[in-house]
Amino acid sequence: MPTEIPSIAAVEGKSLTLNKDDLVIAHLDKISERLEKLETRSRRHWQKSNRRRYGSRSRSSSESRTRGKTPEDPNWLCYYHYRYKNRANKCVQPCNWKKDVKPSEN
Repeated sequence: MPTEIPSIAAVEGKSLTLNKDDLVIAHLDKISERLEKLETRSRRHWQKSNRRRYGSRSRSSSESRTRGKTPEDPNWLCYYHYRYKNRANKCVQPCNWKKDVKPSEN
């Protein structure tokens, strides 16, 4: 049974009727839109919760201060000592690693 919906066309003297298939399709379109919005919201929430759980991938400011930015910096460590500390097998000069003194770890 067709359902008649008043519209601008009906005002102009034309009758617009929608059958059940058209109503179902319109309803499915609305459901699809709502589902897309929900998926987007869920994805954003998941990304935020992972950032909180695993932290930022960037280095903290304290890590970069420990190594120093240039070899002229008094705290500068070569890559090997910065990465491996006491277990480093190589060293690139000028490195300010002190064998007897462990650098403070924050």
